[in-house]
Amino acid sequence: GNFLDSDADGICDANDPCPNNTNNNCTSTSYCSAQGETTSYEFIQQVQFANINNNSGNNNGYGDYTNLIATVYHGENVPVVLTPGFNSSTYNEFFRVWIDFNRDGDFDDSNEIVFTGIGNATAATGTVSIPFNVQAGNTRMRIAMQWNSALDEPCEDVSYGEIEDYSININSSLCPIGSPCNDGDDCTINDSLNENCECEGTFLDDDNDGLCNMDDPCPNSVSNDCLSSEYCIVSGTNTTYEYIQKVEFANINHASGDNSGYANFTNLAASVSRNETYPITLTPGYNSAIYDEYFKVWIDYNQDGDFDDSNEMAFEGIGNLSPANGLISIPSNALLGNTRMRVTMQWKTAAETACSFVNYGEVEDYTINIGTASTLASNNSLMFNFRPLQSATAHLRPNVYPNPTSKDITIQWNPVVEVQNILIYSSTGQLMQSLSIAQEQMQTSVEVSDWLAGIYFIQLQLANGQNKIQRFKVVSKN
Repeated sequence: GNFLDSDADGICDANDPCPNNTNNNCTSTSYCSAQGETTSYEFIQQVQFANINNNSGNNNGYGDYTNLIATVYHGENVPVVLTPGFNSSTYNEFFRVWIDFNRDGDFDDSNEIVFTGIGNATAATGTVSIPFNVQAGNTRMRIAMQWNSALDEPCEDVSYGEIEDYSININSSLCPIGSPCNDGDDCTINDSLNENCECEGTFLDDDNDGLCNMDDPCPNSVSNDCLSSEYCIVSGTNTTYEYIQKVEFANINHASGDNSGYANFTNLAASVSRNETYPITLTPGYNSAIYDEYFKVWIDYNQDGDFDDSNEMAFEGIGNLSPANGLISIPSNALLGNTRMRVTMQWKTAAETACSFVNYGEVEDYTINIGTASTLASNNSLMFNFRPLQSATAHLRPNVYPNPTSKDITIQWNPVVEVQNILIYSSTGQLMQSLSIAQEQMQTSVEVSDWLAGIYFIQLQLANGQNKIQRFKVVSKN
């Protein structure tokens, strides 16, 4: 037939007459088909977006709800709530939403993935931002829900889950410049629409360091910081076999148990100090068999809302029947104040990044309060201080010789202390050797000839729960 493209933009859409389409647009027949292969276990239960509130239930893999139209506006941040449904057990379900903003009959353009989230016993929630520069009129929204991982492409079939399509009507509006709005930043006030219809507020950065942190007032944040919404969302996808059982770091000693993949424990704060080193112990939990679990810990030392900086991967280790043990040294240039620590545990291999979803295992977030040695003096018993001890107990520290060494070391300790274990770490926190000590034993030797030159730390774990620390240096062989 004759293609009716009145505005000659190459697209038959709501701006052109389409006499055989009651919605006066031609988008309904141009999209790729996709569906869930099985909904025996899970399906999309409910979609809430703008004026749409559709309790759809199980549609056997695909539901066409393009008769339902969500009315949205340029520059609007629209809340979305996506609820999974289950026939029996509850699983982690990965949602992804696309909107065809340029109405070219696909979802391939760079800005058309508008939401990704996880739902399980609770719904996946977030916001969808409607760009100010997209065409007004009707277009298509596709929602995909898949077990275990988010769907990569909108035209793929879902292995376990469901797909639903809806219509979106994007409206232009004369922007009421100066009208109150919410820019989503806890550290701004007097939020209003600017000449580009963008919501912006006044940034409260009293010390002019470019960061909104504990040194600045954040009137809309209960904890007076802006960390809660900045960090990437991540989770473990399956805790059927293993999970994080316990985290011990500085003054945190938290037996968390199975949290179905992710737990936010940022209400718990570890108090640490610049230039100090702290032991960390991470214990895996199991529902049946024991596996090797790979831990990684990141700390956002510069408080920029990510874990991407070169020094922010603070620890990695392996736990199984025994926990993963190590040391974390707080850099001298770490920003003072509250920041985020992320602990990940994954079976078989460590998570690549702090934003990588964990296949089998769990992720937990904590708060770290970084101070100076003077401000944290009351916590000195919780940290390793490598400056010489001047107290009457200094003679209880281990004696290490020869130091430096290129071949081996001998470690001796006072017989009045009962040593149970000796752990040796590199300066980066890597566990080099672990030794179990027999009762009444007072010395041991360790071969270090194949170790890299550098500083190493010896940790004596005592029967009374205390730790004694000494350092030594390995030098290159001539």
